[in-house]
Amino acid sequence: MGIVAGSERYTGAAALSVSAASAAGAGMVRYLGPEVVARQVLIGTPEAIWEPAEPGQSPGCLLVRGLDGAEQLGRARHTLTAAFDAGQPAVVDAGALKLLPERCPPNWILTPHAGELAALLGRGEVRVTREDVESRTMHFARLAAQHTGAVVLLKGATTLVASPSGAVFSQAEGCPWMSTAGSGDVLGGVLGALAAAYADSGLDDDGPFAAVGIAPDERWAAVAAVGASIHGMAGSAASAGGPLTASGIARAVPGVFRTLQETRAG
Repeated sequence: MGIVAGSERYTGAAALSVSAASAAGAGMVRYLGPEVVARQVLIGTPEAIWEPAEPGQSPGCLLVRGLDGAEQLGRARHTLTAAFDAGQPAVVDAGALKLLPERCPPNWILTPHAGELAALLGRGEVRVTREDVESRTMHFARLAAQHTGAVVLLKGATTLVASPSGAVFSQAEGCPWMSTAGSGDVLGGVLGALAAAYADSGLDDDGPFAAVGIAPDERWAAVAAVGASIHGMAGSAASAGGPLTASGIARAVPGVFRTLQETRAG
């Protein structure tokens, strides 16, 4: 998968996204950003690779978040266009939501908080405030999915994941300590790794989502819901009832996968 995240000012967004994607099973993570940021990314995740992301280059699955500066915004526009043209999945968050096309593919996952969701709806001339969204989260998550054509993951104490079809998944495995700086970067990395894993398999009629009765037009939302669940469980494990850091959440992700595998085997 490819990650366009961070900047010289926000190196942590890049480092956390890359480390979380690697921890969540992405076989190869390409960081697409400034060389000065890439040096910091590779210190924490030396198995990742750095590429400048030439215009039109598509990385298979794309995560775009935590952007700052004209260079990174331009790089994000180019890579989102390439992903769109290639029909490849993408996870888009924060400031990158402003770069979305008028209609997104159904395999794109948008991850706004309530304020960002209000702004996203405002692009489609649905005038709402953050307070409106917080008072009717399911309604506005569904509305945003219908308007954008993408899966919408509305972050909050309870995370709602809405499919353009109208289906909604709810996840609340996390803990209050997870509202810490960088937690969203870790979530983005986990979501991107899962989206990359399911891009070529797992969403057909022989895959795991079909086996539990999830309809074809709901399965990308299910991928996002699984990612939110893993992120929440990792946060709860890292917290153990007390404060935690985003780095701690990322380090706990492999343990969540092991627990899930053991539960399945049992």
